[in-house]
Amino acid sequence: MNWRLDLLKAQTATAMLPPVAFWYILRLHVRHFLLVLGFLVLVAILGQYSNIARYQGGQNDFGNYDTLVLALLKTPALLQYILPHVMLVSAALVIYRLGARFELVVLMTARLPAWQLLMPLLFCGAMMGLIYSVIGSPLASFAYGLSDSEPGDEGNARRVVVVEKEGTSYVFADRVYANGRVLNGLSVFRLDDNHRLVRRIDADVAELTPQGWRLSGTRNTPADPTIKAENGESEQWLFEPDLMTTQLGSRFATPFYRLPATIAFAEKIGAQSRGYRLQLQWLIALPALLGSISFLAGSIVIQPLMMTRKWSSSAMKILLASFVFYCVTTILDAFSEKHLISAAFAAWLPPALCLLAATLLLTHKRI
Repeated sequence: MNWRLDLLKAQTATAMLPPVAFWYILRLHVRHFLLVLGFLVLVAILGQYSNIARYQGGQNDFGNYDTLVLALLKTPALLQYILPHVMLVSAALVIYRLGARFELVVLMTARLPAWQLLMPLLFCGAMMGLIYSVIGSPLASFAYGLSDSEPGDEGNARRVVVVEKEGTSYVFADRVYANGRVLNGLSVFRLDDNHRLVRRIDADVAELTPQGWRLSGTRNTPADPTIKAENGESEQWLFEPDLMTTQLGSRFATPFYRLPATIAFAEKIGAQSRGYRLQLQWLIALPALLGSISFLAGSIVIQPLMMTRKWSSSAMKILLASFVFYCVTTILDAFSEKHLISAAFAAWLPPALCLLAATLLLTHKRI
């Protein structure tokens, strides 16, 4: 190849990886990435199809076509967890191919440090992570939302928690209509700062008017027996209508750019926001994660004057690294859900560990 001649001419005391070699390795990595991605996506679709078919098997009106459509809609959201394993395998295949065709030997004869040889892998991983976080994630969330939506979703029950200056109100509605302005089966529990019940209101219907919430079929249970609520009473303090308008969906159905607003809304209504925080931090850290794990894969496989016979042991190391990565991320996610560690720590620790392990490997191999 022409880049080999250019590389040999460029051998100096301050040898740098020529751009032509950088882009050659990068293109090689992209091709292997797409091949491995296609295979693992197919496996993921089959897995989703099997799970959906198992749970929906009892419904006579739910056929194979519907099951396949749901599997296709849900799979893109899972790519954020599949991509690290794709990068791990594809980067290892690139280094193996360079070694098997003695192209790696040519690069090493130019006295290039190993970290320079692995920079195209790191760049490719970071680029793919950025593309998924910015472009792929919103599209995947939209597809997942289509698979998760149900007809008549507006009528579902809602629950909100309103924190006020003088206590907290727990609001329950059996049905929500008219974009959150008409509530059926309303129950309101108002507590003071010491979390003691001050007032309870039950109403058949609550309708928002310019004067406030108008309650029909009211049943009042105040802590103070002198307080009495009449049928048709207006309650200005009840809650804002937009709290019932929005319903929290799955974190996989929430686009990347809407996650900060969703976290704020979840905290406003007293819902759990930990999953959304972890999703946000994971997508922010994804470029760093994919870049570092590609760098780690290259560090595992690369050997001085690498030969084909070395691949069997390197393949086992890659599989082991994939298993360890899965275990570590699963444990960190569980710790984050239990509030033992922050979402940012759970998302950024894996890329830091990958870079540290890669550095130690390269230092040990003295390449």
